[in-house]
Formats: sequence, C-alpha cells, structure tokens
Amino acid sequence: MLSIEGVSHAYGAVQALKTIDLHVAPGEVVCLLGPSGCGKSTLLRLAAGLEPLQQGQVKLAGQVVADARGSLPPERRRVGMVFQDFALFPHLTVSQNIAFGLTDLSKADQQDRARQWGERIGMAEFLDAFPHTLSGGQQQRVALARALAPGPRLVLMDEPFSGLDVTLRDRLRDTTLALLKETGVATVLVTHDPDEAMRMADRIVLMRSGQVEQAGAPLDLYDRPVSAFAAAFFGSVTQIDAQARAGIVSNDLGRFDAPIMAGPVTLIIRQEAFHRALDGGVMAVVTQARSLGREQLLGLRIGALDLTARWGEGRLPTVGDRIPVVVDRHRVHLFPKET
Repeated sequence: MLSIEGVSHAYGAVQALKTIDLHVAPGEVVCLLGPSGCGKSTLLRLAAGLEPLQQGQVKLAGQVVADARGSLPPERRRVGMVFQDFALFPHLTVSQNIAFGLTDLSKADQQDRARQWGERIGMAEFLDAFPHTLSGGQQQRVALARALAPGPRLVLMDEPFSGLDVTLRDRLRDTTLALLKETGVATVLVTHDPDEAMRMADRIVLMRSGQVEQAGAPLDLYDRPVSAFAAAFFGSVTQIDAQARAGIVSNDLGRFDAPIMAGPVTLIIRQEAFHRALDGGVMAVVTQARSLGREQLLGLRIGALDLTARWGEGRLPTVGDRIPVVVDRHRVHLFPKET
C-alpha cells in the first residue's frame, strides 16, 4: 500500500534521511521507532506530502505520488493523519470534525457517517460537543475517527498517545489498534517509546541518524538485535566494555562467544537476564533494593561488575545480602565495540 524507495532529505546542511526504503502492506501496522532527531517524523511527513520530496519516490497502492518530477497534494492522496496534538478544529463540533473529510458525500450522508463513527468510538453522546469540552482521551478518539471516516488507503500517526497519562494511554492504544485492524487500513505510527512499538506493531523499523538500523517483527528486534544501539533501545540495560581473545570474552559472569576473534567488544546485559539460583550460579552482593510492586529492582555486584537486575522472585533482599544468581545467556548480547 505504501512504498518509499531511495528517499533522502536534508534541512540545509543537516541530512535528516539517508536513502530510506520502506514498504507497508494493506492492513499492516508499522512503527517507526527511534530517538528524537532520527528522521522518523520527516519520513512520515514525506509520505503524507507535507514536505517536498528531494530524492527518491513515494508510491501509494502502486501509484507514484511523489518523485523528482512533482508531488500529488496531500488532500488527493487518500491518507488519514493523526497528530500528537490531535489538531481538532476548535470551532467545529465532534460530528463536524469527524465529517470534515467527507466532501464527496451529501450533507445527510456526512451526518450519518459521523454518527456511525461516533458510536464506534464510544462518543455518540458527545457529537454536538466542542473539542475544548472533551478530555485528552476523547479528543484522541475523535481525531482517529476523523482520520478513518473517509476510508483512507493509509493512516499516518505521529506520537498520538504521548500527551496522555499512562493508564489512559494503554487503554487507547488497545482501542486504536482494534479499530485499525477492524478497518484493515495500512498504518504507519511514529513513536519514541519501545513499549508502545512492541505493543502495537506488526513490524518495527528502528531508525538511527536518518537511516534504518534494523527492521522486523517486534520479538526479532528484541531477541536478535543487530547492534548495541538496537539492543539498548529496548529497555534498561547494563553495558560492559571487554576484550575478545580467541573468539571468547571472559569476565566475572562467565565465558561468552564473541562475534570477532579478538578486539574490543560491548556486552549488553538486560535487567531480566538475572534469576535467583536454586542450584549453583554465581554469588552476587546486593547494592540496591527497591520494590516496584510486581517487580524488584536490584543493584548487584558480581566480582568487579556492577549490574542491575529486575525480577519478581521471592522476598525483597536487603542491601548487603549475598545471593546466588544465574544468567540467562539469551538476554546477554555481544557486539564489536563501536568507534
């Protein structure tokens, strides 16, 4: 449904995107994930037609909508957009906001379609209300209905949940994902939150400095990161610099196979890599202990290494306790050290 091929973009001397390829299938939810300034919002704006294309081409359903020769205006692309601030029209009611893009329908059909979408998003009783009287979550639902009501080929969402509180954010993510899957629309969602990407995406495109660092199913990126950057982006980790010798890295945690025979490497150790040992293991001294309710966050010193562990096992230990732990090697990732 969406094909972005060989797209590069610069703002003056700043190269925002460097030869990006991206393909999104009908019904697929793709999350553009990465830190601020990595180029994900620029890529979204190019797909929407809100930025002039400098290099490459953009296709929608096989039709070229932007290349070196010109660009189809955003309003002719059949693309729905949901912005971070929702961008509802303050002088229009909920019903009028939802109906805004239904210009090919009669007034009666517009009202009927708006009513149907008001019911689908649970806002039927607020159709005559104005945006300023609504909560943030209600405004987000109206913005989503306005984007979906015209039957777009593609929906583009730019950090749509970032301004909401945690509990409401989780509920609206689920509601939004259910609507997107129900309508079968192709979706590109921009986020800097790895938990949100893991929760919503069929496929994640992790971006770094204007390029694609890694793309794939959420669990592929989490379990099989291609770089220290990719591994560290998904949750808090401990990073340890070490030396590989003869294809092995040895430290107080044990021996690990190295991707290079010799040289400097970085170990990325996820907090969930540690478990209490029922038998064997290595001895750890507790340096910090905090209860997070369902989990415990611990500082551990193993030999000369200071590490962080997160688990939900047993009683909360006391600082100074010595406890045996085992390391889940699937949660330890090793890469050549970046220069």
